[in-house]
Amino acid sequence: MPDALITVTGLIHAFGDGTARKTVLDGVNVSFYPGEIVIVMGPSGAGKTTLLSLVGALRFVQEGSVQVGGKELNKAPGALLRGVRRRIGFIFQEHNLLNSLTACENIQLALATDPGVSRRESKKRALQLLDQVGLADHADKLPRQLSGGQKQRIAIARALVREPEIILADEPTAALDGHSGRAVVELLQHLARKIGCAVLLVTHDNRILDIADRILTLEDGRMEETNLRMDRLVREGAQLIELLARYAAAWASAPATAALRDSFDTRAAALLEELAALAHQRGGPMSNRARRWISMTENLRGLADCLEQMTASVRATPAGAQHYAQLLQDGLEFLIYTTAQVCATPPAASLDLLLTLVDSNGPSVNAVRDEYLNSRERYTPEAGRFIFDLTGLYVRATYFLHKVAVGLKEEAS
Repeated sequence: MPDALITVTGLIHAFGDGTARKTVLDGVNVSFYPGEIVIVMGPSGAGKTTLLSLVGALRFVQEGSVQVGGKELNKAPGALLRGVRRRIGFIFQEHNLLNSLTACENIQLALATDPGVSRRESKKRALQLLDQVGLADHADKLPRQLSGGQKQRIAIARALVREPEIILADEPTAALDGHSGRAVVELLQHLARKIGCAVLLVTHDNRILDIADRILTLEDGRMEETNLRMDRLVREGAQLIELLARYAAAWASAPATAALRDSFDTRAAALLEELAALAHQRGGPMSNRARRWISMTENLRGLADCLEQMTASVRATPAGAQHYAQLLQDGLEFLIYTTAQVCATPPAASLDLLLTLVDSNGPSVNAVRDEYLNSRERYTPEAGRFIFDLTGLYVRATYFLHKVAVGLKEEAS
């Protein structure tokens, strides 16, 4: 799993002296990872821009630790700080374009101090980025010929032209209208995902919060975190359970198609991959929550296997055993539907009911088996084998459902 690009530990920063001293960051601990977008919010003076400037090696660390790419910034020499800055793309509220330079030249300027990049190469990169931000036809225009949104897109291209590992954006939408601001942050999100850099974005703009993986709120020197990415993945997990309920009906009424199962497997695999990334990124409640959903998703895959095998077995069951086979099939579908309903609205009482339903189906499976044993002379050996195979599958499926129910109960609590 990727290591953190930025790790902040016990960070304390204050302004002023004596009675006028004000602590804006008081023991802040946070990490930022490749490919994620983190929004920092809070009232004016809460320390948002201060955090950005400390992480960007633009301000000296007073107390605590700030590591960027494994390099400690506290008491770091100037050469190391300059090296760290080269790994970062900066975007500010004001685009800070030079009015005498064209759009292309403004982007090239970011590469002017890099001896390894020729002027020809810098122009090639600048033109490529202008194309990516949708301004390929504006390469030779001066800033005064561009709108506010276009200028900010050029500022984004300038920040990205060095292919940074980290982007620090301070109020990039503050001077833009709603439409332009939205377009800018969605572009930033797309490009950041594409190159796999971490984005730390300070904003007061509530209209763009949905692009974030995490939201950090700074107030009175302390930081609180909301993990939107985890919440989204939990919703996807809940939808996967509901999807399985619909698939249960489809499997029961007709032979399972490859496309049907592939769809379920693809969604489950994608969910597992993203949950695994979150589970191993860092410790704490978020990581544990991700691990719970990994377990539930794996159990859902096991349940899908059982359901498909059982449906195939029911269809192949000899006529004399069809009654018992159908009882098992109906019971399993009922449990899956119940799980989906509980997942949609998971109060504790509903989860207790689900656990009871799952647990109580064990005896019903045994009853089917006992009835077969008590009247086995009615059945051929082939029919008996099918009933035993089916009850085995049912027990396995009930076990998987029980694990899902327990996981949902833990999530609700």
